Amino acid sequence: MKYIIKYEGSFGFIKPWSAVRDTKTKSCFYLTPSILMGIERKLFPELSLNDNGKLNKILRYRLNFQDVTFQKELTRSINYINKTSKSNKKKYFIANTNTVERGLLLNPVLYIMISSINDIDIFMSQHICLCRNEDILFPTKIIEIENDDNFNTDEQFYGYESFSCDENDDNSILCGLNKYTNDKQYIQFKMFGTPDNLKTL
Repeated sequence: MKYIIKYEGSFGFIKPWSAVRDTKTKSCFYLTPSILMGIERKLFPELSLNDNGKLNKILRYRLNFQDVTFQKELTRSINYINKTSKSNKKKYFIANTNTVERGLLLNPVLYIMISSINDIDIFMSQHICLCRNEDILFPTKIIEIENDDNFNTDEQFYGYESFSCDENDDNSILCGLNKYTNDKQYIQFKMFGTPDNLKTL
């Protein structure tokens, strides 16, 4: 028996792993291994004490959303200027402002698969965030399934999912670096259902 925890929220932002400061950044449609590890360690902080760099609780996930909405945000970058003259020496901090557009996931729904019934209370008692603390998802439902086949074929779980892989080929995506080994991490990105199905979720 497997257990699916359903999380829902109004908005969610998944930043590209390169974390570049583009003036227009669109959310990714998948969670990287590091994001999943971050969710795990937020819910189970004791895992950080003996961190093995692997997922311990989350078996699989599925993400869907209604659309991507672009919202403008004001950013500030602080520059340090040391201004010197004959009469006095002063140091200045100047905050330069800029406007960026972030593509947020609209009404994201995240399904997390776990195997231990003992972990359900912890998953259901806390919120999570995909990448930013202000975009939070709340647990709303527990669903029991018999095996992975139900997770792959049931229409209620249609959405996007990524799977870790070791090889770099035409079907894999570079999604970051493993901070424990400094090796490149690759995933395979899959869509369950059709784009028309996903738009109605």
